[in-house]
Amino acid sequence: SDAECVAAKLKRIRFSDIIESMDVSVVPCFIGKRVVSTVYKLKLNLCGPDMHSPHAKITNDECEDAFENKFVPLLKKAVDKYLDKMSKSGEAIEIVSEHPEGNVMEKAPDENEPENESIKGEGTEVDEDE
Repeated sequence: SDAECVAAKLKRIRFSDIIESMDVSVVPCFIGKRVVSTVYKLKLNLCGPDMHSPHAKITNDECEDAFENKFVPLLKKAVDKYLDKMSKSGEAIEIVSEHPEGNVMEKAPDENEPENESIKGEGTEVDEDE
């Protein structure tokens, strides 16, 4: 009906509407010879446009744009706030980013503007004899 078309067009897209599932993995990571850290990886699986109302006419580009320009900055802000809190409590935290073409890890160029798709924390020294 016309009412459904208008309602679908006016409805704002919520991320809960486009996130199909979310996977969080925790991976131990060695830095140098003596430090063990933890890498937290977050993977969001987004729904395709065919999962939405046909009247909404949501495209993949719109979903990607909203995700990259709205959700990711909010997520980074929340992560930065958490990292700031943890660093004040004395936790060892280092920000790294994941290379888009694979699992190559590198330090973020500026801690104030991290590219933190992955977060490393809880640094612990390991005795080389173990």
